[in-house]
Amino acid sequence: MKRTLSLVLALVIVLSLGCVTAFAASPDKETYDTSTTTTTTKATMSTVEGALADVNGESDWASQINVTALDDIAQLTEEQAADYKAAYEALKDATPAGMNASYLFYVTPKAENVTAPYTLTLKMADVKDAGSCVAALYADGAWTAQPTTVNGDGTVSATISAFGAVAIFTK
Repeated sequence: MKRTLSLVLALVIVLSLGCVTAFAASPDKETYDTSTTTTTTKATMSTVEGALADVNGESDWASQINVTALDDIAQLTEEQAADYKAAYEALKDATPAGMNASYLFYVTPKAENVTAPYTLTLKMADVKDAGSCVAALYADGAWTAQPTTVNGDGTVSATISAFGAVAIFTK
């Protein structure tokens, strides 16, 4: 009887510690379900950073711009975060027919000499022709297509007219 009671009490303590840990999660970190916006959205920093090849022809893009994925939205200013959330909410309606949002990220300048427009080059070996990739910028409450070029080397270049939320749509 004492063993059973001890086991039950130990189980209650372990379970209660798990609940305390669950409630201690950061309230600033919001969770975004990207599967509801389109079929696929790679919204983590590791996938965005892995896809970026260069900015304005410079491979050291990280010295020129800050790229923020949805999972790191707390790094943005309050105004930028609100803009990013609005872009995210409008993403499903902005997705071109037959395409998915492959990437969604927020771009801010890091270096003073980086101005808009700027050209992002992304590694996207699965994109074969110009009709299979569209870059878009969220500005003034709407998504607008940006000039996009499919290069012959497995990369896509997009000239983005301003800093803010950027989405890359692919077939």
